[in-house]
Amino acid sequence: SDPNFLAVWLRLLSEANFKDSQSLINGCVVSVRRGQLVYGRNAFSARCGVPVAKLRRVISTLEREGMISQQKTNKYTIISITKYDDYQVDDQQKTIKRPSNDHQTTTLEEGKERKEGKKKHSQLDFSKWPSQPQEQTLADWKALRKSLKAPVSQTVINGFAKELAKAGDMGWSVDDCLSHCVVKGWRGFKAEWLDGGNNNNTPKRRLQEL
Repeated sequence: SDPNFLAVWLRLLSEANFKDSQSLINGCVVSVRRGQLVYGRNAFSARCGVPVAKLRRVISTLEREGMISQQKTNKYTIISITKYDDYQVDDQQKTIKRPSNDHQTTTLEEGKERKEGKKKHSQLDFSKWPSQPQEQTLADWKALRKSLKAPVSQTVINGFAKELAKAGDMGWSVDDCLSHCVVKGWRGFKAEWLDGGNNNNTPKRRLQEL
């Protein structure tokens, strides 16, 4: 219910390594495993749009609740998502056995549902929007609406079109607007809400970089 917590959590999940790798940090080669990310409070605050003081409390709460853990050194901090794999399992990999008189599994049915879901998504028309958002920005925005029990539909897309066009005249790209919705936890969107309704020519922060 707290948009700051949501923004931080989504950013942690999106920045965590999908596979093991190595990174050069302050002259040191560091192994960063799947489900981990290198964390710097000030830089992370800028990327997710949450003030440093609030970010510190959010990270402490997530660690206290066992959702993340931290490995700190004098040069860097590595955050580990405690149940990262639980958030990454492909539905098609889940196998739930039927009763003993039926040795088939639900994998095929789940695959069919997944395919139908993708087909439904592909039918959504964003052509009325001023431009197409980046894939990650769109995914974050959809995740926000899902958490608010307001899934994205064609009606929603069409409703956003006019306000996105107004925002474009104020210097805000589609990515700026959707990212701002995620950071603020907005279910709806009005161009007049941006920067307190001040029609600046350029956004205060390039939110598509978050």
